[in-house]
Amino acid sequence: MLTRLQSIPHASRLANWGRLLSVTVSGQIAVQAIGFLCGIMVIRLLSIEQYALYTLANTMLGTMGSLADSGVTTGVISQGGKVWEDRGRLGAVLSTGMALRRKFAAICIIFSIPILVMLFQKHGATWWESSAMIVAIIPAFLIALSTKLLEVAPKLHQCITPIQKTQVGSGLIRFVLTTLFLLALPIGALAVLATGLSQLFCNWRYRKLSGRYVDHDTSEDPVVRSEILRIVKRSLPGTFYIAFLGQLNIWLISFFGTTDAVAQIGALGRLVLVIAVIQSVFSILIVPRFSRLPLESNLVAQRFIQVQALLWICGGSLVGAVSLFPNQLLWVLGSDYAGLNTELILMAVVCGITLVRFGIQSLNSARGYVLNPWVFMPLNLGIMTMAYSLFPPVDVYNALCASVIGTLFGPLIHSVNFLVHYRAERLQHSLDAVPA
Repeated sequence: MLTRLQSIPHASRLANWGRLLSVTVSGQIAVQAIGFLCGIMVIRLLSIEQYALYTLANTMLGTMGSLADSGVTTGVISQGGKVWEDRGRLGAVLSTGMALRRKFAAICIIFSIPILVMLFQKHGATWWESSAMIVAIIPAFLIALSTKLLEVAPKLHQCITPIQKTQVGSGLIRFVLTTLFLLALPIGALAVLATGLSQLFCNWRYRKLSGRYVDHDTSEDPVVRSEILRIVKRSLPGTFYIAFLGQLNIWLISFFGTTDAVAQIGALGRLVLVIAVIQSVFSILIVPRFSRLPLESNLVAQRFIQVQALLWICGGSLVGAVSLFPNQLLWVLGSDYAGLNTELILMAVVCGITLVRFGIQSLNSARGYVLNPWVFMPLNLGIMTMAYSLFPPVDVYNALCASVIGTLFGPLIHSVNFLVHYRAERLQHSLDAVPA
């Protein structure tokens, strides 16, 4: 009888995890399926020249988002995980993060837009096409600024179903707008604008949802600001580096390759969106719980090892699935992208390894374990320099071969970073616990 009673809490926890996992996975499959269909529609409705411009715009949006964040979201999650049950203090954390991101966003716009215009002109865009793209990018960027921060409180409180409904709703709105816009006028700027407008729904829903747990009228907290800025200052050099490194293939091909190559590498990336499902599930379900784990127990290290093993399995499964059906997957993209079988498998390898690196880095960020950029950047720069010297990025195949070499070291580097910070934090906690 005693054994049975002791097993009930454990069984209850397993049932709860099963329910959360099924809800999260099913929701993210729906979100990514809608996103996939939307992406395929964009590929098929746009000419290869317009899709190349769209790829450059999306790449710059991602880079601008990373630079405008610069570790702010990491700081908000890290600080929010400590006060997640206090409505007022969590509101102060969120308000402080919002204020910092607005300042960084203004700087990003000033420096990023001229570079993007130059790239558009290099790949044959007319001035009106470049202007239309910029007009679409700026509101999309500003609208997306708040999304990551507004979803912090719901994630910390594990409001899984409302988060999923919000993301599915936003995806459906994007799909409808993209369809209407591109059928009326097939230009890349309208596809970018549709994405930005769909985020308005996300922000409205997240603000309403987070209002249950956050006092949005709370002023900034100088102490929280100091803690977030401490993480930002440590993250900033690495953020600049990774913001461009994460899309290095597209940047290099845009300078050294052809317009067709830009479109091809962008289109291939659409076929491995399955990792976006895993990343979303990971960010919603795993990262907030990992942030809340007490340091006193050994669960932090145990969960880190378990999650990393699961990520490697997921990455390997992705590569295996793509290797079995390359022709069928390329057929989805259309005739402009036929014959890229080897390139598609290489893209799957890059995405599989990137998934593992993303997971480990997210776990580190959730605990505030920021990798020293002055160690990481020279090391990674040396690796990438070697990779691109072996495979000059003049076409898609070479660029992806270089990426495989470059990404292989990421999981190891971030795992070592976890070990160093975790041991240091445990030691400091033990010293603080000793009576004076």
